[in-house]
Amino acid sequence: MTERMDALTTPLNWQKVRLGDIAEIIGGGTPSTQITSFWSGSINWFTPTEIGITKYVYKSQRTITPLGLKKSSTKLLPIGTILLTSRASIGDCAIL
Repeated sequence: MTERMDALTTPLNWQKVRLGDIAEIIGGGTPSTQITSFWSGSINWFTPTEIGITKYVYKSQRTITPLGLKKSSTKLLPIGTILLTSRASIGDCAIL
């Protein structure tokens, strides 16, 4: 983005900061799809395609089990967390 574009689109009272300086960045992961006991549980598991369609997300298309959560790099995040995509569609967001 050029300085001219910044001047036209950024409110004067805003500061430029790195996202990591104002938020905790957490990456997730996909439980193995080869292990059926990891899937169809009670824990929502959102994919990037589900983020950004609406402002808030409540129920995911797929769910995982507590075992799937434990045996993967997937993270359980609290309600109110801002979800931001960094793969597939980049920059889409929703509030959990």
